[in-house]
Amino acid sequence: MHGRTATAPFAVVDLGSNSVRMLVVAARPGGTYRVLDDERVGTRLAAGIGATGRLDPDAVRRTLAALRLMRRIARNHGAAIAAAVATSAVREAPERDAFLARAARALGAPVRTIPGEEEAMLAFESARRHFALGPGRTAVLDLGGGSAEIVLAAGGAVERAVALPLGAVRLTEEFLFDNPPRKRELLALGRHVARTLARALPRGATADRVIASGGTISALAALSQSREGETLSSVHGYSLNPGQVRHLVEWLARRTSAERAELPGISPDRADLIVAGAAVVDGVLGRLRARSLVASAHGVREGLVLRLLREASGGRGVRAPGDLRREGVLRFAERCGFERRHAEHVARLALRLWDQAAPAAGLPPETRGLLEAAALLHDVGYAVGYEGHHRHAYSLILHADLPGFSAREVRLVANVARYHTGGRPKKKHRNFRELPREDRNLVRALAALLRIADGLDRAHGRDVRDVQLRRRDGITTIAVHATRDGDLGLDGARAKARLFERAFGTSLEFRLAPGRASS
Repeated sequence: MHGRTATAPFAVVDLGSNSVRMLVVAARPGGTYRVLDDERVGTRLAAGIGATGRLDPDAVRRTLAALRLMRRIARNHGAAIAAAVATSAVREAPERDAFLARAARALGAPVRTIPGEEEAMLAFESARRHFALGPGRTAVLDLGGGSAEIVLAAGGAVERAVALPLGAVRLTEEFLFDNPPRKRELLALGRHVARTLARALPRGATADRVIASGGTISALAALSQSREGETLSSVHGYSLNPGQVRHLVEWLARRTSAERAELPGISPDRADLIVAGAAVVDGVLGRLRARSLVASAHGVREGLVLRLLREASGGRGVRAPGDLRREGVLRFAERCGFERRHAEHVARLALRLWDQAAPAAGLPPETRGLLEAAALLHDVGYAVGYEGHHRHAYSLILHADLPGFSAREVRLVANVARYHTGGRPKKKHRNFRELPREDRNLVRALAALLRIADGLDRAHGRDVRDVQLRRRDGITTIAVHATRDGDLGLDGARAKARLFERAFGTSLEFRLAPGRASS
């Protein structure tokens, strides 16, 4: 880190095609970090480059001024500029080297261009840090002003990384001339996005979800939150389905830039770009047949931070997000005085049920980690009192500091724990009523699995060793492999079966099988 110690504050700068962004952080023990400052200045560096092939002089002046500002802010934090990278607009400019020299003087640190594939991998590293990718297929999209980077991964392993000329600034200038755009302009834009994606992504490429970062993504998530009447503190982790994205594209396209600038989450310097950017998102979801778009508040800059931390630690890197999330959950549970062996056993049984029920039920891969967190925390309400401990658990979790979980994910975990016992989720319950419909369905399904798992350890003796779930002719049978006192677990599970039947649309039966260890 340019001679700085691993614990000294440092800054990274992403010189993008639409804005300059800087992150100032202080490293913490164990490979984590604390954000000291997060700055953004809109510069529109990619303006006109598609038509002229050169950087616009006014855009260059705005960018150099932004870099000088970043230099002063970093200095005020006592932070060195540890890394500064330039992306699409600078990569393509014939005067690249001269501009980089001027940028380095303004910033007081070297600035280098990075290939599109490296940009894609930085975004992927950030997504892998902040989301448990799990066993399913995931795409990571980083959408900027000049380009879009896409990484396809299966089980967290990268299969393909591509950089495409599908930036919001570039496409707006090339296709959208009227304000609001005409139908023929939108059709031409859509065809171009579809053709570009078809050439770059193999036939049959799919993803269960697309984790996406960039200003367009944050704006779409914030706008959707507002339209749904939600009040989440962050867009990070917010999920939209393809139908919602398509509706937003059409809704935004009917409005002028001035009208869009008045909408929640859309800044004036993005109001003219949001339609083109949203069209790219819509195209990616359609091409990959993804079921959801998940907003990430972290992108290339966080990837740079993680890389620098890895280098400073001798290549050991930072811990996986699943580990960090689980450690945070366990720390909070320990502060509440939870019964660890029971909680971990219930979590293991719940995950065994999820693994067998999720594919047919279409549960998103990321819900596995949410179920585990809720299972580990389901009894923390005892710290307040026995009576109503499920409601106490909801309140405690909702206000807990759970690293790696978005505000939406915390609400889901809290609601799943809330319904591990007691009555079924109802709209008259404010905590449940305020969730979007899709999240209410997730809570029902995950709480149903947690109820069965908790019932199976009714005596807290960990006598149930494994469960096997089989569905046939509308009837689901759970074979319970137990040692002594397994019948207590069966009685406990049967008493909690009704929510499972409602959530999964099936009758539920149990049978006791010989004890065995889970695979």
